[in-house]
Amino acid sequence: MEHIVQFAVGIDDDRIQKLMEEAAAKQIIDDIKEASHGKSYYGNTLNDEPKNLREIFKEEIAQYVKDHADEVISMVVAEVSKNMMKTKKVKEAIERITE
Repeated sequence: MEHIVQFAVGIDDDRIQKLMEEAAAKQIIDDIKEASHGKSYYGNTLNDEPKNLREIFKEEIAQYVKDHADEVISMVVAEVSKNMMKTKKVKEAIERITE
């Protein structure tokens, strides 16, 4: 005797993607914590002072600024000038020049 069984499987791609992103984010955070704080044999962090992480970031930021100096300077100048234009003294100076 033969039986025909039909069934449907629904796969929620968005949910799977979200779970994978969360797992990857947790793994990255754990790796950064381990690199910065160290890890004991039992999995506990060794210290609360992230000196290692601070040094890693200092080196990476310095290298990025060195490699992309022109872009960084342009962005800084644009941001500073945008903020300065909002100040009262700059507005007064522009008014004096235009009069």
